Amino acid sequence: MTVTKHQKDATTTFIGAPPGERHGSTADEVRSHYDLSNEFFRLWQDPTQTYSCAYFEREDMTLEEAQMAKVDLALGKLGLQPGMTLLDIGCGWGSTIMRAVDKYDVNVIGLTLSHNQLAHIEQRFAESNSPRSKEVRLQPWEEFDEPVDRIVSIGAFEHFGFEKYADYFKKTYELMPDDGVMLLHTIVSTSKEEVAELGLPTTMSLMRFFRFIVTEIYPGGRIPLIKMVEDRAVEAGFHVTRKQRLRPHYARTLDTWAANLQANKDEAIAITSEEVYERYLKYLTGCADLFRVGYTDVCNSPAKKCNYGEVATHGRRDNGDGPDAAALRRNPSPLRPLRRLLRALPRPVPHLQLRVLRPRRHDAGRSQMAKIDLALDKLDLEPGMTLLDVGCGWGALMKRGLERYDVNVIGLTLSRNQYAYCQSLLDQTDTRRSHLVCLQGWEQFDQPVDRIVSIEAFEAFGKSRYAAFFDTAHRVLPADGRMVIETIFTHPINYWREHGIAITLNDMKFTRFIGREIFPGGQLPSDQDMFEFSSDAGFSTEELQLMNAHYVRTLDTWAANLVAHRDEAIAATSEEVYDRYMRYITGCADFFRRGISEVAQFTFAKES
Repeated sequence: MTVTKHQKDATTTFIGAPPGERHGSTADEVRSHYDLSNEFFRLWQDPTQTYSCAYFEREDMTLEEAQMAKVDLALGKLGLQPGMTLLDIGCGWGSTIMRAVDKYDVNVIGLTLSHNQLAHIEQRFAESNSPRSKEVRLQPWEEFDEPVDRIVSIGAFEHFGFEKYADYFKKTYELMPDDGVMLLHTIVSTSKEEVAELGLPTTMSLMRFFRFIVTEIYPGGRIPLIKMVEDRAVEAGFHVTRKQRLRPHYARTLDTWAANLQANKDEAIAITSEEVYERYLKYLTGCADLFRVGYTDVCNSPAKKCNYGEVATHGRRDNGDGPDAAALRRNPSPLRPLRRLLRALPRPVPHLQLRVLRPRRHDAGRSQMAKIDLALDKLDLEPGMTLLDVGCGWGALMKRGLERYDVNVIGLTLSRNQYAYCQSLLDQTDTRRSHLVCLQGWEQFDQPVDRIVSIEAFEAFGKSRYAAFFDTAHRVLPADGRMVIETIFTHPINYWREHGIAITLNDMKFTRFIGREIFPGGQLPSDQDMFEFSSDAGFSTEELQLMNAHYVRTLDTWAANLVAHRDEAIAATSEEVYDRYMRYITGCADFFRRGISEVAQFTFAKES
């Protein structure tokens, strides 16, 4: 087979792309795509006209819901606070900046090269009731030179060109304050080595399709390698804390766009032409195949401007009144007597030996699976790795690891009920990977694993064992090991005072009740405990994602389920147990709603 120079150039644009002669798309080339017709794009995009990979957090999501979930995923990693200024580089039709204004109460500046997008966003701004500053400019990022607090760029990086990457990261670094965070969402190419390792063929039709994309759809477009992006970011002074891959989500997005375009074929041709319709259908269906097979991927990655000893903040404060990670580290004061009371708070699982009542209403199963995926995605799992689940509960996370991530799993539990249930659940799972459930504590575990996860078990360890736990985790993990711990934690007294949170006598009685009657011996860590004990053992804290609003909703749902099954619950246990658990669940929901306690996922990486 003879491969022409043009075909080689097109292939390297997508697979293992080296720096080329092109300096990215020109303004006219960008406009040739995005200024085609707002009405045409509206036929097959969602109502918000979000023209990038959606995030199907749940299987039953509509395209519009998944696009908004993607926007929330990106904005949630920025640590936005009311009154900040957010810069959106390549703002499209404005869905991200409008969401930022409406949900996060920030000022926004959007940059676009498209006249059509500019007019559309200006109209949306005119319809907004927000008092915040809203501005959209027909301006390239190279010419922007004003200070901002946060930066987001979704689906624009592909137009910049390899030679401009260093300038881009230098520019964005200089625009932000010392605690600045940038979220970059971009398509990335698979390296030649990865293509060979995966056994993906490089065919003539594939090369022709690449050539078609860079000449007829995105003239001048270039797709980077992940390493290329990360290297340029680090050189500029950023710390790329997480690379969340969304490849299957983009395949589904493109499939949906193609189906929408086909359903509106006649109208699409009337607006543009049959040639344009056929060209875009070829583009959408062909790109869906690229993502489905693995030639291309898409990454949603936050980069924090920081000293490498600092903790990077990503998770948003869902109920709007909590600290970011940096603020948490500035509050090392002990909690004294009240802290001892508040260390006895619950874990969000049914009590160890209590019979599990299966809900028929208010089913939160999909939300729990989304939480599990959220944790597992942070571990950068690869097929064949071994994952240790400390405090594995009833095995949902282990099962997910086997089925979705194709990893070997080991679970540790101290509950005989959970042990038996997990064994049965995993034995019924169709997988080629190994699974092992151990009725033992983490103290007795001493075999090597690749990744560790612990969801709501840390509260049972006790502060006297924190150092031993992190030392054990560090010992069994490899040099590139990662660990995610989801735990409830406490704050210093001065935090509640500063945030106007009143602690009453009833609150103290309730914490006593939890410590004696629900989780005897339970002890919550402080935020400072998590940072200090992990650091002493040789871990860096890469991410802190706060999830209070989600826990409030979880507890409210559990309470509603228990009320719906009142008679069955009493028959299974007693009225006293029913009343006790109702008090526990509703009282804890109130604590999280008021901000007395917090829940978060901490992501740790072994320091080299």
